[in-house]
Amino acid sequence: LDLTETSLERIIHTILNKTLDILDAPLAYEEAMSTLFLPESGNILAKTIQGTIGFDGTILENDQSWLITMATLTNIPRRAVGIVRLKQPENLGPGHEETRYIIMVLCPSKEKETKSATETSRTFATLFA
Repeated sequence: LDLTETSLERIIHTILNKTLDILDAPLAYEEAMSTLFLPESGNILAKTIQGTIGFDGTILENDQSWLITMATLTNIPRRAVGIVRLKQPENLGPGHEETRYIIMVLCPSKEKETKSATETSRTFATLFA
């Protein structure tokens, strides 16, 4: 998806709705939102993966151009990955100041460990690194 949104919550809302429509699982929306975001935080993602960039072997810095968020849900039939490219790099909060790509990984809770949300997210992190 190409989006012009600038709010992290709206971006996740858009990609989540499109993904759940494809999965034909609209009832999973509330579970997904409560799993993707920390409770009572509003806009802080619970589980994320970002790349790191090393300088001189002493300082590590996050690669802020992309961000992966993930969730394991009970009400979806299969894994799904949604990728959003923002029109321009956006400041989405601490550690996410110049984000251009947001990847969301959803997996059913009955999936094998090798196909879990974490492992699928790691695979996409390797591709984006």
